[in-house]
Amino acid sequence: MNPSLNEILSRYLRRYHRLRLDRFLALCAYHRHWGYYRRADQAHHSTQPSAAMLERDFYSAPMISQIFGEVLAAWAGALFLGLRSTRRAERVFLVELGGGGGQLLSDLWRASASVPGWRPAMSLGVVESSEALRARQHALWRTSSMPTPLYFRDIEHLVSHRFESPVIIIANEFFDCFPIRQFVWRQNQFLERDVQAEDSSANPSEKLPERQSERLSKKHPKNLSAPSQEKLYAWTLGERALSGAESQEVKLYSERFGDRKRSSGAPVGSESLGSESLGSEPLGGEPLDGALLSGKKLGRAPLVDGTIVERSEATLRAASQLGALLRRVGGGALIVDYGVEQGVLGDSLQAVRAHRYVKLWEALEGADTSSYVRFEPLIEAFCNPHCAPLAAAPWAPSGAWQSKPNWGELRCRLSLQSRFLQDWGASLRFERLYRRELSFEQLRRLRRGYEALMAPQKMGSVFKALEIFPDSISF
Repeated sequence: MNPSLNEILSRYLRRYHRLRLDRFLALCAYHRHWGYYRRADQAHHSTQPSAAMLERDFYSAPMISQIFGEVLAAWAGALFLGLRSTRRAERVFLVELGGGGGQLLSDLWRASASVPGWRPAMSLGVVESSEALRARQHALWRTSSMPTPLYFRDIEHLVSHRFESPVIIIANEFFDCFPIRQFVWRQNQFLERDVQAEDSSANPSEKLPERQSERLSKKHPKNLSAPSQEKLYAWTLGERALSGAESQEVKLYSERFGDRKRSSGAPVGSESLGSESLGSEPLGGEPLDGALLSGKKLGRAPLVDGTIVERSEATLRAASQLGALLRRVGGGALIVDYGVEQGVLGDSLQAVRAHRYVKLWEALEGADTSSYVRFEPLIEAFCNPHCAPLAAAPWAPSGAWQSKPNWGELRCRLSLQSRFLQDWGASLRFERLYRRELSFEQLRRLRRGYEALMAPQKMGSVFKALEIFPDSISF
């Protein structure tokens, strides 16, 4: 019988004493037998919203309302028409990152019938490594006329494929589950958080202070109820010293992407990040050039003891590779996820199980772990492959991706999810559906789903929509 994650972690710590936080999160999420996204019994990926959803961990936008997928299809269809008219692209490859239960791609395919000439020119692809989720997706898709998509194991598999047409990438709640590293500023240097046994005596001076070894689950932006009864585990978060070069590299990263000062001038970064800190003002406007972000150094909050910096090297590596793919073959990307538009400071790591916040260690038993997507470095990685930090960092793309692009540079536009959905016709679609002859229960579910997508106190403000498209087309 395969050992449990608890046993695996115990054996590792007995031998090596410490495990980096991002590697712990990767173990819990992607272990081949017990990882959260590998297990066949993760019920939250079901495609039918019902009362049984209370037994799942969370629900995502495609499960809430069909309007979400239809609006994303309108965006992708408009991009296809722009590619066809500007660059005479006769075919396009639509790829979803993380297929889940298959509902979003099914909605995209159904809504694509309203875009002239799109369906005959479309090929489908899905980045999905879980065999259990692939089986669920096939069970849903075989009931429709949707063609069988081409599967990719991961981002590396996707970007290595020899595409002969532009690629349109759709990613909903994909990057929030990527493992992160956390660094804490103490006494003019950065320490890195790691996992260690509670009775570890490798270096007592690096033990996490008691006040910081409390439960890490903070306020989650998704619709969840009160925390559940917590269990006690034999693990804790400690801090290890970095080398001088490593600490300086993290300091440069925090200075480049650190949070801006508040109006009161108080520094930020040591507190948890709740949805109330994000505001509700729309972020839309003129498209952003990724190169512009590299100059945002003024007005950053100073570092104080206890400031936490979060960085996901896996996210930045994937963004760099996807950006290089889009510059090489053409196309665009739409990323919808929850997070903050600026800054990398603050502790946003949380664990969720059965719609409740739980202790981080319950990830070893099947809880979902996630953190805020930091959109500013994400945009930088996507749109500006020549920026200095990326060129020197370990997540920088290989030399093969530094070749001269064929489709020009990429442009980005970031907005709140509510603003994006509104701009692409969500309210008009809601009104048309509401006028149909529906039962009282159907109308109630329609309204509740629409409000969940648009309301600032729910998904409307916490979730952001990042549009990425070639600078060479009018879009």
